[in-house]
Amino acid sequence: MQNFKSPKLYDANGDINSRWFVYYSYKSPETGKFQRFRVFISQHILTKSGRRDEAHRIITELLAKLNEGWNPFQYREKKYEPLIESLNHILDLKLATTRRRTSHSYRYILRQFVEWLHSRGYKLMKVSEFSKFNAQQYLDYLKTSKHYANRTFNNHMLSLRTLFAELLRREYVLVNPFAGFDYLPVEEAQIIAFTHQELQMISRTLPEFNFNLWIVAQLVYYCFIRPQEIVRMRFADIDMHRRQISLSGRQTKNKRTQMVDIPDPLFDCLCNMKFGEPDLYIFSTGLLPGKRQIYQTTIDRYWDKYRKHAGLPPDKGLYAMKHTGAGRLADAGVDLRSIQLQMRHHSLDETMKYFDRFRRTPNRSEEHTSELQSRQVI
Repeated sequence: MQNFKSPKLYDANGDINSRWFVYYSYKSPETGKFQRFRVFISQHILTKSGRRDEAHRIITELLAKLNEGWNPFQYREKKYEPLIESLNHILDLKLATTRRRTSHSYRYILRQFVEWLHSRGYKLMKVSEFSKFNAQQYLDYLKTSKHYANRTFNNHMLSLRTLFAELLRREYVLVNPFAGFDYLPVEEAQIIAFTHQELQMISRTLPEFNFNLWIVAQLVYYCFIRPQEIVRMRFADIDMHRRQISLSGRQTKNKRTQMVDIPDPLFDCLCNMKFGEPDLYIFSTGLLPGKRQIYQTTIDRYWDKYRKHAGLPPDKGLYAMKHTGAGRLADAGVDLRSIQLQMRHHSLDETMKYFDRFRRTPNRSEEHTSELQSRQVI
């Protein structure tokens, strides 16, 4: 015999001026008798269809939890915990298992959310009181008051959905209030590449301006290594004998260990670099070898300083080196499979889609065939 009776909706005979709720019963571990529980539906939902949709969502999630062995008597204590305190607890748990950059994003997004809670008078709200209606209020605020772009909006929604999913898993809440909202459409990121003249100027001036930044630029250009991966690179990751760079799961975006080749021009440059102890970060404070891992934004600041010094346009960030290098590889006649492996794309289809976007980019370099051999050259 089951320990519970399935949840059902009480709709007050369709009267939206009355309180609607989902009710179910669970056998008390002390008395052995069934005790009724209720989950109230927000009165801010002003239509019958809206309340029934919300009830359906609550019933579905409740039934799944009950069938998995969830006990509402244990939940009853947690649901009265303060919302902000509970979220901060979950954040601490997340920070113990996420990378520095991800941790920074979680902290920032939760700080923005807590500031909004304070501004709306929700400072003392209990964790179980925050409803889907409140989640909709906050998402509307992000668009109408903060004027966030769709991509930023989606990032905030996903992060809060993840934090509340942890609350759900630990039985602080019955449902995830941020679940079920659709992502907003995001425009395809623009591909920006350096012109031939800009690239020549960079090769003349950057080594003297900042040699270590020059190496960083070549890692992006030749190996398509992301700046956030470069700040995690140690000397042990470079195998000069095999001419390969190993990117472990602690470095890569998909958390998988991957290898990239070191082409001749980059190899020659690395030969002129003084290698440190294997466990040292290649680019630490001041972009010099060290024990401290820096943030990607440190590299961005160094590049921005050089960009202004060199008179490059504001949109020509360091990552444009990747697009420029990829375009030169294709124009040099390198086969698509080799490009896919070097770019660490999961499939040839992904590489083909990338180059389809690249061909639609207006500022591609068109004057670069004479100096191309088996590999692109800066």
